[in-house]
Amino acid sequence: MLLPIAFGIAGCASTPSGGLEPLPAIPSGWTQVHDATTTATGTGSAGDDRPAARRPGPADNWWLAIDDPQLHRLVDAAGDVASVRLAHERLAEADAALRAASAALAPSVNGSVSASFNAPGDGAVRQSTRSTAAVFGYDFDVSGAGRARESATRALVESRTEAVAAARIAAREMAVRLYAAFAGATERRQATLLAVRALEDALGLAAARTRAGLGTELDIAQATAALAAARAQLPRLEAARDSVRLGLEALLGHVPGTLAPALARLEATPTVDAMPLMRTPLQVVASRPDLRAAEYELAAASATTAAAVRDRWPTLTLDAQIGVQSVRISGPLVGDGLASSLLAGLAGPLFDAGRLAARADAARARERAAAIAYRQAVLEALGEVEDGLQRLAQAMAEDGQNAVAADAAAARVTLTRSRWRAGLVPFLDVVLAEQALHVANAERALSRSRMLETFARLSAAVGLGGEAGG
Repeated sequence: MLLPIAFGIAGCASTPSGGLEPLPAIPSGWTQVHDATTTATGTGSAGDDRPAARRPGPADNWWLAIDDPQLHRLVDAAGDVASVRLAHERLAEADAALRAASAALAPSVNGSVSASFNAPGDGAVRQSTRSTAAVFGYDFDVSGAGRARESATRALVESRTEAVAAARIAAREMAVRLYAAFAGATERRQATLLAVRALEDALGLAAARTRAGLGTELDIAQATAALAAARAQLPRLEAARDSVRLGLEALLGHVPGTLAPALARLEATPTVDAMPLMRTPLQVVASRPDLRAAEYELAAASATTAAAVRDRWPTLTLDAQIGVQSVRISGPLVGDGLASSLLAGLAGPLFDAGRLAARADAARARERAAAIAYRQAVLEALGEVEDGLQRLAQAMAEDGQNAVAADAAAARVTLTRSRWRAGLVPFLDVVLAEQALHVANAERALSRSRMLETFARLSAAVGLGGEAGG
């Protein structure tokens, strides 16, 4: 009679509805794609969602669009850094918890062996008992609380699986960004060294012309001041470069200085010859592992809420024992035989001072928090892609203008030097032209580094780079 009663009670239980706030309507396309690509190339069209000068990038290994084999090796290594390995261990922990939750729904079998000897005193009857038995137990989980916990743990395993891919994407993005910063600092240092050499030549030429009576001490003073200012920038650029290298080595788990020989061969920022493979907003939400992880966290919280509510309903258990028992009493009485028992029980809380209700309320609060976190993560992800599109387009346009400015500054230096030798302009014009060329080259290095960095940001924002093995 216990079974129909328990199932009838369980039928009254229902999965709680948390009144969760729905996601906002997601646009079918990016609002700034057309404007961004038009700004970047000047040839964008309504039917083309990428700059006309760039070809589509690889589907997942987006870093292969960067022309630098050394960077490819570093990004591959970033797929197995400490953060990724930690995510793997959290996944292993969740997987073990899932096995435990699934095992809790299965019947249990235990064995027992016992022996006793009773001798109350002189002249009393002595008695010994020995028994061996197997105990079978089963919880029918009529309320569904156990199955809800299993579902929550399974959702947690899925969330941890996605967290591994999310950690791999973040590590690879950071590796490229650090590499871009190192390359930018290296390129600016090279530009500064070229400026120093040019100013040294200008100082020597000014001194020679002054000795020949064709120049003045002012020319020497101006050249000396400009040269000292250029040299003063070298320690700062070298410190910035070394700081970024140390960050890259720490990310990849290397001892400081390990990458110095390999990175010393880098002279310029690598170029990007493709745009990331763009996805629609709905595809981004569906493909980004961090968003899928947040979705599974919400599912786990919902299942945990269901389990907490169903814990308030009765439970039905069945225990069976079968074994061999031997009883011996001093004298002729000896008994050996088969012993068995069957016990079924229906138990439920009558009074717990609100403990189970408080647990259910706490579970509902965690579910609402998970829903808020998921909704916010989706909005932030869409914003990251939107921002990445704009930043990449701006970096591409800026790099093009900086290239024009650098060429013009180099031409200005050549013309100014020629006019100064002819006595048509003062030496200050040469110094100013050299400084303008140095600034233009530094700005070009910055824009190239920024373009590579924004390319990495956008690639990660659309959910690329989460696969194992590079």
